[in-house]
Amino acid sequence: MTPRIREMQTRPANLSCLDRFLDGSLNVLAAGEIAPHKNHERLLDAFAIYHCTYNRHSRLLIVGRHRRDCIMYLRAVRHRIRRWGLAEAVSLASNVSDEVWKSYYLCADLFFDTSRPAGISLPLLEAMSWKIPVLAVDSPGVRATVGASGLVWEDSDPESLAACLHRLACDEELRCQLGQMGWQRAQGFFRRRKTHGRLLHSVEVAQ
Repeated sequence: MTPRIREMQTRPANLSCLDRFLDGSLNVLAAGEIAPHKNHERLLDAFAIYHCTYNRHSRLLIVGRHRRDCIMYLRAVRHRIRRWGLAEAVSLASNVSDEVWKSYYLCADLFFDTSRPAGISLPLLEAMSWKIPVLAVDSPGVRATVGASGLVWEDSDPESLAACLHRLACDEELRCQLGQMGWQRAQGFFRRRKTHGRLLHSVEVAQ
């Protein structure tokens, strides 16, 4: 696993964050840079359809860092959240502490990624290392990262993604199976790339 994840696992979680999100709602985590290449528009559209059509007791947790040169993009993401009427169903957090990061991982029922990385995706690997089942939009980078240990969906249409999200949310056995498979794949990946330099060269660094 990455040094950041290893260190995070030794830290205490943020209790107020756990209290806020462990309330019986389904928590969908999306992590990584809050930047255009992460395609938050598709993410929000798909989640909005899922939330409004399938499960009102659901929440989208968007967490990561944002760059100063992406301020306009961050504003556009916030505008889309308001336009969908999701202010109460979406938590948008950036540049958080490791304790808060850990809380998000512990709260997550599944990980949803609509970006299309060109290479290995570090956010996906980190979610897998926490045994969080993955749903992602198909791309060469996603396939190389997730393999058969997650639901990789070729159709990026928001309605199709929402239906796939519903399928995964309703099947606890499948989530547990994918979580375990993802963990095993992530551990094998990090063992094969033991040196820090090779890891940074191999992954898409998108915190």
